[in-house]
Amino acid sequence: MAGLSKKIPDLEDRIFTVKLSRQITAQDMEELKYVLASPVIPNSKMETLNIPLKLFYYLKNLQFVGPNNLENMKELFQRLENPTLYQMITNFTRDRDNQTVGPFPRFVAGEL
Repeated sequence: MAGLSKKIPDLEDRIFTVKLSRQITAQDMEELKYVLASPVIPNSKMETLNIPLKLFYYLKNLQFVGPNNLENMKELFQRLENPTLYQMITNFTRDRDNQTVGPFPRFVAGEL
């Protein structure tokens, strides 16, 4: 799967967005659109954002959300008192931040 990560930038973030969007109910969508109307999303665009993935794609283009930038959505779900979606983002960002990619540890002969 490492090959896919090279071909698709931010693959893990995109996959997480798909998983998150599967958990968003119709009521969640209406609440998000209401809160984001006018200050973030123009009213003329609102009707076209009828599913979560379209909403996330639009918000990503606005740089409201994006790879390594889920704080706005996390805050919205917290303020909307949606613990499930808030916790999903919290867990994802925590797990992602805990994955460190770096050099392999050096072992000195006799330490094993």
